[in-house]
Amino acid sequence: MRYIDRKVLTDMLRAMFGTDYELEDRKDTYVLTAPRKLSEAEINDLQSASSKEDASTRRP
Repeated sequence: MRYIDRKVLTDMLRAMFGTDYELEDRKDTYVLTAPRKLSEAEINDLQSASSKEDASTRRP
């Protein structure tokens, strides 16, 4: 199971595809329709960025 922050995801998708993508929330899952499949490296980058985003919003 992978956690990806929605803001991190939409920021990256906009940078990659502009507005040429669709993102749906379905229960605890995102469904992405885009011009191409995301690579494992891109997915890993999203996951890593989401972890950093999550850590920056935690209170000590």
